[in-house]
Amino acid sequence: AVLARAAGIPARVVTGYQGGELNPLGNYWIVRQADAHAWVEVWLDGHWERIDPTAAVAPERIEWGMDAAMDRGRIGGAAARLRNSLLAERLLMSWDAANAAWNRWVLAFGPKSQSMLLKLAGIAHPSSRHLLILLTLGMSAWLGWVGWRQHRQRRPRAEPLVRVYRQLCDRTASVTRPRRPEEGPLEYADAAARQRPDLAEQFNALFGRYAQLRYDGNTRPSALADFIRTVRRFRPRRSPPDVPATTATGRS
Repeated sequence: AVLARAAGIPARVVTGYQGGELNPLGNYWIVRQADAHAWVEVWLDGHWERIDPTAAVAPERIEWGMDAAMDRGRIGGAAARLRNSLLAERLLMSWDAANAAWNRWVLAFGPKSQSMLLKLAGIAHPSSRHLLILLTLGMSAWLGWVGWRQHRQRRPRAEPLVRVYRQLCDRTASVTRPRRPEEGPLEYADAAARQRPDLAEQFNALFGRYAQLRYDGNTRPSALADFIRTVRRFRPRRSPPDVPATTATGRS
């Protein structure tokens, strides 16, 4: 635009969205921030003509949208492969349709939406009795949902890696000492190894492997399953092996 204006040609920058995706579950179009685009229009021969420099640098961005451009990178490629999966695509569409329904029927639920919902329920002219029944049903559903959430919170389930780590700490504590709350896995492994030098190699390997799985951020299911099997096979001896006694001899 700057170059065109410098040459005396009227020009303007136009911003908007390029592309979109139809959600067949909700029958609406999804336009994301990733679809945002800007281009230049110049005044030639009595009309505005679009000139898009992006088409020369990354034509797939114009033809296919942002997903094709992201597919050129490693992270974007993984996202594109996920979206190309039929099951993953259906899950994403279902989640987006649920969010759209929440926004429409809860966050933006006004008089017009109320009247439409009552008509769908077969109540064209609502009375106090109808409203009382709907209110009772709604309160019952809400109380049931709250009770279900509280029941789940009282019985939290730890993820598999955390559960097997607790098992590893319990078995280590049975032959050394319990892990302190402030101790990390590697620190606890060092302390346990000092108490049981005969198990130091196993302690360092197991706790080191846990730290890698926990904080690496790219845990493969096969690696996690292998670690769980290793911990379950870990049965440390209650007492260290007997050390042969040595007799010192001296000159008489």
